[in-house]
Amino acid sequence: MLERNGAVVVFGAASALALLAGPTLGGTREDLPSQVSALVNEARERADIPAIAVAVVVDGDVVAEHASGFADREAGVPATRDTVFPAASVSKLLTAALVMQQVEKGRLDLDAPVNESLEPPLRIRDTSGVEAPATLRQLLSHTSGLPVAWSGIHFDPADAPVPMEEYLTDRLRIIHPPGQRVVYANDAFALAGLLAARAAGRDFETLAREALLGPLDMSSSSFNSTPLLRERLAAAYGTMGGGDDRTDHADVSAIAPAGGLLTTAGDLAQFARLVLAEGEVDGVRLLQPESVREMLRLQARNHPEVEEGFGLGFAVREGPGRRAAWWDGGLPGAASRLMVLPDDGVGVVLLSNLAGNGPVNVLSGRIVDLFLGAEPGPIARPDQAEIDQITGTYRPIDMLDPEVPLLHLFVNIEITHEGERLEMRMPIVGEEATLRPLGRGRFRVEGGLLHGATALVDGDHLYAHMIRGRRVASWETANAFIVYAGLVALAVVSVPAIVIWRSVRRRQRAAATR
Repeated sequence: MLERNGAVVVFGAASALALLAGPTLGGTREDLPSQVSALVNEARERADIPAIAVAVVVDGDVVAEHASGFADREAGVPATRDTVFPAASVSKLLTAALVMQQVEKGRLDLDAPVNESLEPPLRIRDTSGVEAPATLRQLLSHTSGLPVAWSGIHFDPADAPVPMEEYLTDRLRIIHPPGQRVVYANDAFALAGLLAARAAGRDFETLAREALLGPLDMSSSSFNSTPLLRERLAAAYGTMGGGDDRTDHADVSAIAPAGGLLTTAGDLAQFARLVLAEGEVDGVRLLQPESVREMLRLQARNHPEVEEGFGLGFAVREGPGRRAAWWDGGLPGAASRLMVLPDDGVGVVLLSNLAGNGPVNVLSGRIVDLFLGAEPGPIARPDQAEIDQITGTYRPIDMLDPEVPLLHLFVNIEITHEGERLEMRMPIVGEEATLRPLGRGRFRVEGGLLHGATALVDGDHLYAHMIRGRRVASWETANAFIVYAGLVALAVVSVPAIVIWRSVRRRQRAAATR
């Protein structure tokens, strides 16, 4: 996130919505791999994504693996199964597994305050400096109280990498009491990864290689950007604000457990196999079944009537319909998703080299539907009074880095309607999704990062998975603040100009009377 995860972009672009209207495929089970390829190619062309790589797991086997497009568009280098992509925040899933391994060994305790294992500079505190009793469970379910943070993401390749411990020192300050609210926190996962590495007596990259990547035969994956992987790394296109121009990959080594994995779709499918098999792959047990079930259990959500929330690392949906667990990743030049449906034995991995998760997330849903059939569509039909009641402008709460002052004033979520059609948009980044009615105040999100999630409007508040928003009046909207900022800027320029002009006029009049 940033996702996204920790990113400002929270709803997929209009190109993602176009995928929803794609053709329905048919045929036998033997046709499914070619149909996956057709879906991927169509999605890539519709959204103008340079490259997409996919792997699908069914009943323990990788049944489809496909790469489409260009790893380097300018050089004409095609994407292949060996093309490496940043997994971004999908890295958090592997970090959660590494933590659970150490919990199984008795070296870590999910429910003990993590400060007990940390020296003072790394301890979690409130804004007044008092230590806060956040636990590992809360770090892994985004309920530690730590805020959204983007400081660990370095967008300038000239910036020197910052060691993780140095980055975390004296910065872990909560904005809510632990356990109170869901707030997506990269720093929480960086700290969880550090704790797992210390418990094992390793640095984090070594622990990941020895305890997970090696045993899973993920030979094209690493939390350390090796020369071999850099040679196979797809070029980056687009930023978190949109566009498709070539850009630089961000450096996330300071928060590697939260977003530093480089991998291929086939490698990441090995991890999906591990989760679907409850911790054992090809006769090698890496996690106990109870640990995997705990990772996939819904443990925290923003509203009791929203069926999506967080397990440990994974986003989890336990409501009506298919039980699913997933997470997404987003960075400049990277969008990713890993989804598993544990009751159905299906897993989908998608990696791309264009920023913006909307098209990737919609594509994952279409691939799942290909293998399992489409879920029944929503049948509710809201009346006009309800439509009028929920439309409006909402300000996101705890979704932006508090270290970026005043940014929250310029970011809005808008719900608009044209007849019975409801749209949810974030104008500042040009992103949108459609809301399909499920019942009074409840909607299914179609398109974007939240594709497939339930949105709930409860009074003046909007809830959708990790998203919370508060309705604001017209004078509080982003457009209003842009006008205010323009007026302030005009005043800043105009007042000195008027003073100078009057001074010049006085001198001219004085000269004329001599």
